[in-house]
Amino acid sequence: YARVSTHKQAQRGDLDRQIDSLKLFAIDHNVKNLVIKKDIGSGLNDNRRQLTSLLKMVQNDEVNRIFITYKDRLTRFGFNYIKRICDFHKVEIVIVSEVENTKTESEELAEDIIALIHSFSGKLYGLQHKIKKGLEENDI
Repeated sequence: YARVSTHKQAQRGDLDRQIDSLKLFAIDHNVKNLVIKKDIGSGLNDNRRQLTSLLKMVQNDEVNRIFITYKDRLTRFGFNYIKRICDFHKVEIVIVSEVENTKTESEELAEDIIALIHSFSGKLYGLQHKIKKGLEENDI
């Protein structure tokens, strides 16, 4: 499973690099029947199409392992919930990145707070746009 937050990141090649990294890992570890699932969307969005599809595959016992480059590619928050579902279905989550996390807890917390603010400000902007559009349609 690969994910980037924005279309700009995908255009820059970040999503393709993740997929290439996962494919190389799979080849090195003789993984058969590799299925690639990829999303463009916030890690805070719990309604990503391919993540939902992947979780259905887990629940239907169609998956043995999930490969991700970094833990936050699967989800920004709630990783342990997804891990429990996977553990119940005997699905291993494999984080393939060899780079160790060198961030302090304070740095990780600051990034999480910024991600939350970004997510909520986007939702607020969307709500304001809907309200403004509704007012324009009702103008005489």
